[in-house]
Parts: sequence; structure tokens; C-alpha cells
Amino acid sequence: MIIESNSLNKISYRTPFSILIPLFLIIFIGILNLASAAQATRPDLYLSQMSKFGFALCLMFILAFVDTRWIKRVSYLVYGFAIFLLLLVLVVGTSAKGAQRWLVLGSFRLQPSDPAKLAVILAIARYCSLYWPQKGYNIITLLRPLNFSRPIALFFLMLLIFLKPNPILELLPPKFLMSFMGVSIIFSMIFLWLIWMFLCFINLKREGISFCSFIAPIDIAVLPFLLVAVEPDLATGIVILSICGIMFLYVGINRSSLIIGFISFLFIATGAYFTLLKDYQKQRIISFLNQEADLHGDGYQAMQSIIAIGSGKAIGKGFSGGTQTQLSFLPENSTDFAFSVWA
Repeated sequence: MIIESNSLNKISYRTPFSILIPLFLIIFIGILNLASAAQATRPDLYLSQMSKFGFALCLMFILAFVDTRWIKRVSYLVYGFAIFLLLLVLVVGTSAKGAQRWLVLGSFRLQPSDPAKLAVILAIARYCSLYWPQKGYNIITLLRPLNFSRPIALFFLMLLIFLKPNPILELLPPKFLMSFMGVSIIFSMIFLWLIWMFLCFINLKREGISFCSFIAPIDIAVLPFLLVAVEPDLATGIVILSICGIMFLYVGINRSSLIIGFISFLFIATGAYFTLLKDYQKQRIISFLNQEADLHGDGYQAMQSIIAIGSGKAIGKGFSGGTQTQLSFLPENSTDFAFSVWA
């Protein structure tokens, strides 16, 4: 329900059926698909999903009556709380299938990366409403190198590099850090870092104390991405980056910066593949590009989903009729492979 304020004392209500009808249709299809997918393992699973949808719909209608200016005021608080939850799950979270993603309190389970998506949307929306270059964002306005968040992040990155064993230091000769050249490089980096901090302080005095003076637009996306990626949950982290990228594209990014950003992304992705990604993550990429390379191993899930979709043909096999689903050939059929179940 959309509330339109025509004057101080007159409020009109307009129901956007063009949005609500597809929404309820998608919800109905999702519940029907879930009931079919879990028929052989958890036939009552769709009931818990219906209760969650009911709660979400109630919340949606309540928020329809909330002034958007109030939502704007609390957007940064919501973002900060989401970051707190992402940090908390790394400390006290529950591990499942090799990833520490869940916060468990009794029977209540929360995956902080889910509310983080909404928090990122609110934070970027407010940031863009406060800091919106007339000619669109470019590399400089997205990175804002004279923000305090940049040199502070670099300082902690240097601490991690020098205090924690990592592949970068292993490439250096023994006792390099204690040599004259090593000490000179370290002091030069500290000197440049102090100059950077000084320039950031000058910029802070010029712009005044504000969120935009401390946090660059790209940081709003990168911070939750990194916290989610180290769980590890790279797929959800990429979803968060994609959401942010679409929002910045909607606000406006000039063409040259898009080209530079795309080329930079290719270099960063290539470097990350060879240095940061673990073996199983690399194998997933290889299996995605060539599912038939290992049909009984990493390519098994992708191939079973293809078989499920193909066996359904144009109209499917009917409710609870999918052989790949009901005979448990298709793994995670109620979550990751929901589309294959529907097909």
C-alpha cells in the first residue's frame, strides 16, 4: 500500500496491484514448489515457509504506513547493526557444511548475510541521496581516496600481512624484513601512510564531519562482501556486490569509469583465482564451465539439475512427479535447486 501525502492534513491511499499481484503469485508458486520438492523428506516443510511469508507480509503492510524520512534516518543504524551481526557470526556462529554462517538462539536461527542485503540497499540509497555527483559517479567519487576509511583499512591490511603468515611474505627471501632494504621499505610505507592521513584530515576539515567523509560508496559494498566471503560464503558475497553494482548503475556511472572498472575487475578476479580462492572454490568454477569433466564428483549436482530440467520437458511431470527430486538424485532440492524442481 502506497501512502501519498497531498497536504499536511490530507492523506490518500493507493494500492499498487501491479506489484502485489505478481508478488502473491510468486509466493504461491514458491510454496507449491517447496511442497513438491520436500514431499519425500519433509512433507510439512512448506507450512513453516507459509508462516514466514505471513510474518513478512504483515511487516510489509506495517512498513507501508511508516514515513520514508524515518526509514532514511535509521538506514545507517540498520547497516551498522548488520555489520555487527556479520562480525558476531564469525566469533560465535554455528558451522554447517564447512561454513560459519548461522547465529543460533534456542530454536531461532538467523543467517546474518540475509538482513545484510537489505541493510546495504538502505545504506547505499541514503548515501546516494546525500552525495550524488551531477555528472554521475566515476572512479574517484566511488573510491574517494581521501576518506579516512581508506588509510585506516590499509593500516589494518598491513598489520595482517606482517603479523599473520601468508603467501606474500613466503615469496620474500629469508630475513628480508630485517635487512636494510626491508626496513627502508617499511619506513617509506609508514611515511606515505602518515601523509595520506594528513591529507584525509585536511579533507575532513573542508567537508565537515559526515558519513560521506569517512566511508566511500564502494566501502559500503566491499565491507559486508568481505565479512560474508570469509565465512566462507562467496556466492552470497557476490550477490551483495551485484546488488550494489546495480544500484550504482541506476544512479549513474560515466562510461569511461565503467570500462576502467570492468578491466580492473578482470585483473582482480584473475589474481584472486590464483592467490585467494581455495581449491574447492576453483573446482566449482571449473565444473561450472565444464560439467562433464567430473560427473561423479564436482559436476554431479549441475548434471542432475540439467537432467531434471530436461526430463520435465515443456509442461513438467506434475506435482510430486519429478523423478530426480523424489528419488533424491537432485541434492538440496528444496533450496539451491528449487528451479530444477519447478521445471
